[in-house]
Amino acid sequence: MRSVLFKVSFLTFVVAFFSINLFSQASQNDKWTKFLKQNSKEIKSLESENFDDLKFLKKLLKEKRIVQLGEGGHGMKEYFQAKTRLVKFLHQEMDFEVIAFESSLYQCYQSDKFAGDLNPMKSLIDCMFGVWHTKEVLNLFEYIKKNRQTDKPLKYIGFDIQPIGRNKKHRPKFLKEAVAKIDKKSAQEIFELDEFFLKEYAKKSNERRKSFRENRSKFIESYEKTAKLIKENLAKYKHKKDALVAMQTANFLAQYIKQQTALDLKAYVELRDEGMAQNIEFIAENLYPNKKIIIWGHNAHIRYKNEDIPPTKEIFPGVATRMMGSWLMKKYVGKIYTIGFYTNSGSATNNRRKVYQITDAKGGMFESKFKQLSGNYLFVDFLNQRKKRGKTWMFTIPVTARYNGIFPQEMVITNQYDGVIFIKEVSPPEYLY
Repeated sequence: MRSVLFKVSFLTFVVAFFSINLFSQASQNDKWTKFLKQNSKEIKSLESENFDDLKFLKKLLKEKRIVQLGEGGHGMKEYFQAKTRLVKFLHQEMDFEVIAFESSLYQCYQSDKFAGDLNPMKSLIDCMFGVWHTKEVLNLFEYIKKNRQTDKPLKYIGFDIQPIGRNKKHRPKFLKEAVAKIDKKSAQEIFELDEFFLKEYAKKSNERRKSFRENRSKFIESYEKTAKLIKENLAKYKHKKDALVAMQTANFLAQYIKQQTALDLKAYVELRDEGMAQNIEFIAENLYPNKKIIIWGHNAHIRYKNEDIPPTKEIFPGVATRMMGSWLMKKYVGKIYTIGFYTNSGSATNNRRKVYQITDAKGGMFESKFKQLSGNYLFVDFLNQRKKRGKTWMFTIPVTARYNGIFPQEMVITNQYDGVIFIKEVSPPEYLY
């Protein structure tokens, strides 16, 4: 009799448990639906030069010095179009004068010097990583060239520590010329060291990392010594920006060696993002002080609390990691606004330009909560909700949102971004070659 009663009680408990959870999920979906209907703003176009539909951003971003534009994957045409249009709006309507790309700091700086004279396609390729060598991003570089001769040019720079790109071959000479103004012997030493770096970098990844481990101390000490030498003698330089970039180039190369020789994957990822945050701080405080800056990168890098997201085996590195946005949030509290990008369905390309499909978001996923809203492109702000007293359900209950449009991640999304742009359907970009 006791056994029968136990089974009945246990079954009642299970039914009640699942009923409560289903009711809770339905209740949460209802709350999201209501919130999005009341607070979402429709973006009318991804390419229009008329910015009337973006004017609502002026109030949100009025006091912000840094605006971060993410992307939920490096191969979505509509993300690139939307970001290009937002950059134009921020430049024309809100006096943002610098855009920092997730690409090489040194190579983008050198590309920017000649952006007013060179073919925009060359400027783009000389600066940005290959995932952005697309017609959609070329449109932005055409805009940059067009505005270069005005009294309000849009300058660009990179913030990544990775030395990807063909124009790194000119870097040893650049460092040598910078140091030669202070010490000829040290200039020759850094030239030879950086030439050696490029030789080892050109090897296959396993051989490259083996060499970096064997020469770790030599690389780090030499690059840090170079950065210190330039910093201590900045007053002697006529062209201060070249000297500053040479100094920071040496700094991030030391950081890159530390990253490549990290003891585990967590450190490997975090050293890169810490270095990128340091580069942003250098850009904001040293290279372009008092200028308003736009940051262009992946959602994962710009998130405020990536370390709070439970890791999954499908998403590299498979462990919880702190990312660039975490450092920037603390440094620029109150002065930064971060926008994540998400989509419901379509197709995209991975970093190797292979097309993959994005299936319709399932019920309960963050992306699915936009389905009932009209409009193909929507924006929702979380910051004003965060400013309200107390913690609402939005800042405590996690949702599932997809990395690169396919891999589910559980997160309290309102704690990761200040706002989100949702694009109902995406497609692959049109590559330049």
